[in-house]
Amino acid sequence: MEKIDSIDGLDFLMDNFFEDEIILDKLFKYIYFIDIDLVNEQANKVLDKIERGDPIPVRYSQKDGAYFKNNATRKSSPKFKNRKEAFNALKNEVYFSSAKGRSKIRVCIDSDGNKSIKDFLSDKTYHSFSSGKSTINNCMISHIWGNTNDPLFFSLLWNIVITPLPLSFILDKQEDTIYKTTVNEKNRKFIKEFKRIIKAISILLYKPNELMLETLIDKPDEDTMMRAQDLKDRNKIKFLPFHTSKADL
Repeated sequence: MEKIDSIDGLDFLMDNFFEDEIILDKLFKYIYFIDIDLVNEQANKVLDKIERGDPIPVRYSQKDGAYFKNNATRKSSPKFKNRKEAFNALKNEVYFSSAKGRSKIRVCIDSDGNKSIKDFLSDKTYHSFSSGKSTINNCMISHIWGNTNDPLFFSLLWNIVITPLPLSFILDKQEDTIYKTTVNEKNRKFIKEFKRIIKAISILLYKPNELMLETLIDKPDEDTMMRAQDLKDRNKIKFLPFHTSKADL
């Protein structure tokens, strides 16, 4: 029987679509960013909610001390058994984020992992993300930067891109971790370049640090920003279009 050191499912994409190099025009033909005006509108709403002390959604975390509540004499940081328990606790009591620099931001648990994002996009674009009648199929709402326990990252649309399922897992992976024990330089480079350019496009389009009124992310190298600018100049960056009709959605 044939023997092999490792199998990499990403070879399917590389061998069939990208050959010996990353062809950005092909890649971004099927990736959707969010309309800039919608991103700005939603970010301003989130900042207003923070100012009022309203809860901001975060993704459920099993880590100890992911959220805390202030008591008269101490801070309490319980560990919840599951998302439902955490959702109910943060819905009924005041909890704050344990993410660095976010201790004054009240948080709540997103009920299905991306519901707050889907609800906003459904309301504004008329697309349905509901199971069984979704108008966006075989795609994934992906976070450009992880930090899903951070209320300034998780639900903010400047940190969101809609990708085809075969590409969606890449944004969640660290290329150096994937290829820690196996050598696949071509695929490792692909993941690294893909993530860097996605981030550069988000910075180019939305200017997150200015939008959120604080420094959240570092700017990529100049070459990556120039590649992102080139895609923009040639109208290769696509935005999620509105659905044709609001009816029945």
